Amino acid sequence: MTELDGLKDKNDVKILILFLLKNINYPLTITNISDILIRYGQANYFDIAEGLEELVIKMFVEKIENEHKVTHYHPTGQGLKSVEQLYSMLPSSVREKTMRSALKTLASIKRDSQIISDTQKTDYGYLVNCQIKDEQFDIFKFSLFVPNEIQAKIVQKNFKDNPEYIYKALIEIITKEDENN
Repeated sequence: MTELDGLKDKNDVKILILFLLKNINYPLTITNISDILIRYGQANYFDIAEGLEELVIKMFVEKIENEHKVTHYHPTGQGLKSVEQLYSMLPSSVREKTMRSALKTLASIKRDSQIISDTQKTDYGYLVNCQIKDEQFDIFKFSLFVPNEIQAKIVQKNFKDNPEYIYKALIEIITKEDENN
């Protein structure tokens, strides 16, 4: 296997999916799984989708739908036992790249879950709500009125792309001491 052509054996792809789900211990969608395994050329999308479906059918992996109707995948007891016996068949470089890719994806998932923005249409324009939160608190939250949808989308995009910069700039401005006092 070269870095560019990835795993060719479909059973290896299934073992890699189980290895990922076991070691990441976080609910992943098919998009998350694909992003992780495609990043370093470990497998192609079609083999991943086919392998995941076969793992579900054979009850090595279960589908769980959350309250937002998003499907996540988790290994079953049978899947965990199987991967424990078979993971060593995968080259260590494949396992390492998979875990490195998974950590990058998880960091992105966590960041996206902490940076939230939405838009509400009003009678006079749009209200853009922006928020940075952690597990317990809203760290930063504001609403901004804009006259049209284009501006609302720009505000949302800029907030999502630069939340740390916006937070830092606002904190710097509002905590700056008055030089006249």
